[in-house]
Amino acid sequence: MIKVTFVVPYTEKREFVQLINRIIAQSDCPSNVIFEILHSKERIEDKFTYWDSDIVIARGLAFSVLKNRQRKFHLIEIPVSNMEILKSVKLAVDQHGARQIALFLGKSVNIDLQLLENLFDIKVFRYKVDNDDDVLNAFIKMEQTTACDAVVGGYTACRIATERGYSAVPVCIGEEAVRNAVNDALSAIEASHKEKQRNELLNRIIEMTDEGILALDSVGSILMINGTCVQMLHLRNKNVVSMSAEELIPESVLTAQEDGTIIKLFGRQALVRRAPMVVDGEPDGSVLMLQYVENLQKTEIAVRQKLNQKGLIAKYDFRDIIGHSTTLARTVSQAKRFAKTDSDILIIGESGTGKELFAQSIHNYSDRRNRPFVAFNCGAIAPNLIESELFGYVGGAFTGASRDGKVGLFELAHKGTLFMDEIGELPLSMQASLLRVLQEKEIRRLGDDKIIPIDVRVIAATNVNIQEKARTGEFREDLYYRLDILHLLIPPLRNRLEDLEDLIPYLIRNFTCDGRSVVFEPEAIARLKELEWRGNVRQLRNVCQRLSILSLTGTVSVREVEELICDSSWDLHKQRTEQMVLTEEEQALYELVKPKQTKAELAKKLGVSRSTLWRKTRDTKQRRE
Repeated sequence: MIKVTFVVPYTEKREFVQLINRIIAQSDCPSNVIFEILHSKERIEDKFTYWDSDIVIARGLAFSVLKNRQRKFHLIEIPVSNMEILKSVKLAVDQHGARQIALFLGKSVNIDLQLLENLFDIKVFRYKVDNDDDVLNAFIKMEQTTACDAVVGGYTACRIATERGYSAVPVCIGEEAVRNAVNDALSAIEASHKEKQRNELLNRIIEMTDEGILALDSVGSILMINGTCVQMLHLRNKNVVSMSAEELIPESVLTAQEDGTIIKLFGRQALVRRAPMVVDGEPDGSVLMLQYVENLQKTEIAVRQKLNQKGLIAKYDFRDIIGHSTTLARTVSQAKRFAKTDSDILIIGESGTGKELFAQSIHNYSDRRNRPFVAFNCGAIAPNLIESELFGYVGGAFTGASRDGKVGLFELAHKGTLFMDEIGELPLSMQASLLRVLQEKEIRRLGDDKIIPIDVRVIAATNVNIQEKARTGEFREDLYYRLDILHLLIPPLRNRLEDLEDLIPYLIRNFTCDGRSVVFEPEAIARLKELEWRGNVRQLRNVCQRLSILSLTGTVSVREVEELICDSSWDLHKQRTEQMVLTEEEQALYELVKPKQTKAELAKKLGVSRSTLWRKTRDTKQRRE
């Protein structure tokens, strides 16, 4: 309950008490508010120590006494109006025939004495009083200097005047003043309730958070600390507000930077961040937030798992690209440089070389790593559905559309990366729309008239020669040049055969034979290096899986490799090496170095076997003849 106390200056005027009760009854008072009336003659000083009021309404000497005392309640003054003074002076003149009037009023009350004297043709003497001593001293002065025939003032002045034989007229409280005081009290109650509500809300938020929160003032004293922070700092006493933080808090916490500092806190790693408090444009303390690193990691894992369920994260990074060849290392190095830019990328490589693996690695190496990664295969969906997949649609945009509409892949990838595989298969009708999105960085859902700005990095991939397609009109030239800002050539497996030594153990790591891990003999790996691997790493993975399953001993020998190659089913995958010729680059290199090195050295440089190199050069010579 909320208690409001009226301090009534005198008891003789019962109509005043009735006025207060009537105004309270007419007010829109909440059910949890009660009013009581306390008479000032009951001595405020005696009751002050045990008043349990939330709000006290008073005037005159009662207000002056309470204002100068230490109190917990909210104090409201009922001011003395000039109209009330005027009425009391007129009453003194009319009823008591007073010609010289002593006016006892508080020091804060302003009154035009000249106006009073002119109105009633009287003499007025003003005495400023704020307590009982002031009143007594004023009477002594009055009796020594003037011959007043009436006293106008508050309850105390009127009581003393009556005791000394003077005519006394009290300054009454008007209805409007009381009503205003009641309204002020109710407004204060409402404001106090909202403030308590805000404080309770803030306290609940602060206490429910998993982060430790510590607020310090400008001199390093503790303003606020939540329970989590008390536990993290191992504080024995929870009541540390106003105490010096330097005496209680580890120095490593207090010296944390705004961008965050990782410290060792009682054997556990914690992230500490600092944010300044600014009041009226000036620094006025700071707020520190503490989190255990392990909790942050758990949260990140949980978020990533949820995103993974929607296919919106990149699972691979550059550590998943296996191989030590110079060719692969050069490609990875170039991809890392591309990742640190925000430009679109075109990845070119044969089927099975790992274009999406590189795309995901670029995303996870870029500043967008914590944003969505959305993959889309341009050749795996019907052409008439591609536009709705990429841009989304509003409800009822076309026959069969969901009533709730659908978010497009560009929107899902906002602030992240959109990987468009097999970009060469994108219908010509869609290429103009894609070009506009890449240039303007905005989309519009099907059936909608609103433009949606987006921030998406596009990584496109192809295993066909889209430059040639652009020349023949099968692919828009302007889109090709827009995509080809940065292009990354993924080397085929035949150009990095030395990587088989790393790839094969990696690809068979999950296979066992009679509970034992499968291994390949060095001779078996050497024999596999002689193949062309037109299916690249995808084909190598399937071959390794087949050899691991068919192995009887857990050790794949060169004989088992030969049997696989001689198997009739292998013809479906076997490379037609007799139809292969050296590329112009390989042939030029051969012509350049053949006087200076052996065929074995050249074969090793080109990443092929000596027999393959011999067949290629033989076929080339025959065609030239």
